Amino acid sequence: MRIALTRDSVCAGDDVFAQHEQTVTVDDALPLGEAIGRIASDYLARISCGEASWVAILDDEPVAVVAQQWKAPRLHPGYETRTLRDGARLHFAYHVQEDPEKTFATRRGTRSFQG
Repeated sequence: MRIALTRDSVCAGDDVFAQHEQTVTVDDALPLGEAIGRIASDYLARISCGEASWVAILDDEPVAVVAQQWKAPRLHPGYETRTLRDGARLHFAYHVQEDPEKTFATRRGTRSFQG
């Protein structure tokens, strides 16, 4: 299945390549967390300090936090059994070097993903 990707820029130099739009093909049998992890490992920008935090937003719903220092994304409760669907839109909102534990705790169960 095909998934549309977008992400925020991580710095002014990264803006040169903005809008960061891509379409990827993903195995439809993958659980959501594994799919996001595979996509993030190839798609997200890495920062030199190694502690970038991102909120994964699937079709306008924040579903997970991805942290450069974590081995795998952490899904918000209720999304553990969800899968991607063909044509889904997945956006990664950059939360700079915000503590990913804090990002996860404050975003869990909310639709808020800005600032």
